[in-house]
Amino acid sequence: MNKKLIPISLICLLGGLISFVTVAQSDMRINLAMKKAGDTMLELFPIILNQARFNNVENEDNIKTGVNEIITSLGQAEPHFTQRAQTNQISYDILIEHLKESQQAINAGNKVYAQNMLQEVAYICASCHTQDDKSRTLFHGKNRDAFSSDYEYAEFNFLTRNYGLALDYYDRHLNSAYALKPERTILDTTKKILTIYAQIYNQPGKGARHLEKYVNNDKLPHLVKSKVVEWIKGLDELEANGAARVDKVSFEQLESYVHKYLGPLDKPGAAMVPTKKEIVYHLWLQGLLYKYYSANPPEQEVAKLLYWLAINDRATHYSFYYSLADLYLKECMLKHTGHNFAKMCFDEYKEYTTFSYSGSQGTAIPEEIQKELTTLRDIVYGAKKGTK
Repeated sequence: MNKKLIPISLICLLGGLISFVTVAQSDMRINLAMKKAGDTMLELFPIILNQARFNNVENEDNIKTGVNEIITSLGQAEPHFTQRAQTNQISYDILIEHLKESQQAINAGNKVYAQNMLQEVAYICASCHTQDDKSRTLFHGKNRDAFSSDYEYAEFNFLTRNYGLALDYYDRHLNSAYALKPERTILDTTKKILTIYAQIYNQPGKGARHLEKYVNNDKLPHLVKSKVVEWIKGLDELEANGAARVDKVSFEQLESYVHKYLGPLDKPGAAMVPTKKEIVYHLWLQGLLYKYYSANPPEQEVAKLLYWLAINDRATHYSFYYSLADLYLKECMLKHTGHNFAKMCFDEYKEYTTFSYSGSQGTAIPEEIQKELTTLRDIVYGAKKGTK
């Protein structure tokens, strides 16, 4: 019996098809995991954005189960994040870290801290989502009737990148009787409107006109109004300076903006503290930094970009519960150790960590934090003689 030889080209074709199917199956599993995490988070949004619902004992099991499912699903979907831009990877790392800390708080019965942590997790998601102006691809299916207020629904749409609807419901919140209380949500609302126009849309003129309509009425408390007036000045100056026409920038142009709005950055803590008006420039600059960094810049530029992102993020978004700035600095130290900016990143990280725990004296730094600082110092500067 004659055996027919299989052409080598057919073998290669079959091998390619098998490889394609394997990759496709892997992508499908990742997509399913992402969808599972998204669907679970979608169900939790109305609960974590509302204090009464979160404290209701009838929702305890749903919260615990939901957080467990999200952690598991995101773990399965890790390749989705590692294949994306580096800023997204940092957001993924801190997202997992805080989900686990939220889980511990829930299990310990610390509801106030747990709710704050889960809300911060949502804002960490937003830090990834607001890196560009693409339309949302996740979190469909929740309408206004799923939320207790216009503000909560606006927050949901902001976090899920549906910015047009977010603006609509932030306006409804400001124009409602509920907007008379509490003041914190009014300030959050106006700053989200500012962020959308300055950082995401890069439409400072339109942003100024949008906020201007609230200045001459009684919708804003005095403290909030004073901030909004300064933001409008900053937006108008950005518009006059041609910021809306700035799309793609070179590294040299970006560096000039950094030194103009953040510098001089010649020593730890040297970054200028922004005024109310200058916050607008920082938000605009953060949008440029995200776009440039997300476009996979040359390796030799990355450490500097991480340092700038950290300094600017701390000036505009620093939170008690988490800081993307810290993650940017750690990324700089651990993955770009040989770059001269790794030392600057450590010095900045040490300066702020020391101050945040006990002011300039640094006498109340927890032992585990001090060990971390020592480890990072040894990585960046080299271990001191006589130490292991």
